[in-house]
Amino acid sequence: MKNPLIHALPHLAGDSLSKAHARFARAALAIYAAVAAVAVTMLLASISQDRIHEEQEIKANLLLQTQAQAFYLGKQLEHLGGEVMRLGLRSEVDLLDQNLGPEQSLLSLTHARSAFFNMGIAILSVDGSVLWSEPQTFLSAGTSFARQPWFDLMRSGTRVSIVPVDPDRAEEASLYVVAPILRGGRFTGALVGGIDLARTSDMSAVAGRKDGVLTILATRQGAVVYPPTPPPFATDRAWLRIFGRTSWEPDLGELELQGATRLVAATEVPDTDLLLIAPATALDAVTRRTTFFRSTG
Repeated sequence: MKNPLIHALPHLAGDSLSKAHARFARAALAIYAAVAAVAVTMLLASISQDRIHEEQEIKANLLLQTQAQAFYLGKQLEHLGGEVMRLGLRSEVDLLDQNLGPEQSLLSLTHARSAFFNMGIAILSVDGSVLWSEPQTFLSAGTSFARQPWFDLMRSGTRVSIVPVDPDRAEEASLYVVAPILRGGRFTGALVGGIDLARTSDMSAVAGRKDGVLTILATRQGAVVYPPTPPPFATDRAWLRIFGRTSWEPDLGELELQGATRLVAATEVPDTDLLLIAPATALDAVTRRTTFFRSTG
């Protein structure tokens, strides 16, 4: 008689082997799942770090680029100021002799041969009235700047002034480069060179064509000088928060302008009362929604 236990042994061995295989498979799957989870976590961490690094690079590059543009523009304006100062030192410029003939000839020759001042150049009397301009449509004879703050500063100073002209007007982006005329240390008048930034290669080089990044030249009070037509957000409260500081250093931050978060770099143009500001519109997707403009004081 056959022992039934002997017949059951193969089935028992098969069941045990199947269960062992099942346990092994479950353990292997658990290990694979754990390894995959670790790999995904590491990948996400790497992507996050890469994104943070990319954001930091974008922000640093935007601020550095804005500073370089402001420095370049400052140097160009300094050069123009030097031209006006040298013109005021010419022997033909003598407002004490009551003879405007030499000054008229000098201004006519200067404007005809120079591309520096695309609006024109004018000479002012000691009381701020326009004595002559080239072309004569630039500034009408007799126009007085006596009440302008920059002219008061010109009376007591020796430095060139860069003066925004009606920055709220949309049809042009104008600056006056003004230098005193000194004789024997005495203020005898001033020379004014007019520039429309919308028609200069220097400003075109500064603004360039950068996708998603605007280039804005503004006064310290927030009035937009360039471009000629201010962007729609130039009256937003958030935009005006950039201004009103007593001192300026290059700064970078995020602002909510017209319902969108924009990365904004801002710095002063050296030796002027102007600011160069670069709001980046195309970088919203890679910038964090934090506001880190330093507080004004």
